[in-house]
Amino acid sequence: MIKLKKGVLISALSCLGVTCLLCILGIFGVAIFSGVGLRILLIFASLTVALSASLSDINIFEKNKKIAIASLSLLGISLVFALIIFCSKLLDEVHIFNKITAILSVFSIMFMMIVSLYTKLENKFRVLQAITYIVVLLVDILISLLIAGVNVLSVKGMTEIFGVLCVVAVGLLIATAVVSTKKENATESGETQGFIRVKKVEYENLIKENKALKEEIAMLRSEKK
Repeated sequence: MIKLKKGVLISALSCLGVTCLLCILGIFGVAIFSGVGLRILLIFASLTVALSASLSDINIFEKNKKIAIASLSLLGISLVFALIIFCSKLLDEVHIFNKITAILSVFSIMFMMIVSLYTKLENKFRVLQAITYIVVLLVDILISLLIAGVNVLSVKGMTEIFGVLCVVAVGLLIATAVVSTKKENATESGETQGFIRVKKVEYENLIKENKALKEEIAMLRSEKK
């Protein structure tokens, strides 16, 4: 798992470097923001986002394999769909496949963020988590409707509501991330003071093994007598 994390991290940083380099070349007049150059830029940008997001799923793989696999699958499907668009004529067209891909990509990123935060906080700060996830979900729904072609912003006051939801969502995500980081630091502090976290199953197995060893030692002592 450690080797996989390093490989994904190196790949993400490499794609990020190429993406930045292409953008710099485009600023200096190289044909990057149109034609084949734009396709290459979008491919590397998509790889950067997907690989970076997958690092979070890989980190939670040991805690919850099913959720991690589901999140990685969504990211993988979104990436494949995006690459199909960038490598075909679909990029120059307004096609329903493009809309589906965009909606799926937004949902994948949202799902990854929620899974990452929930895995770190678990059952702590439930109210904060619930409010954060609801607001993020509302933003995702509105964005998906806009991508699908539904002009929800034409409704009176909806533009202001959408803007407020976006600001609140960002604020809540930052607050939740800070709280989760604080929780991790507190856990690490406890471990350095002589405490370690052990799963209940592992703890019970240790007790059984300890009991079995004691019985074996007792039998050996009785045989010697």
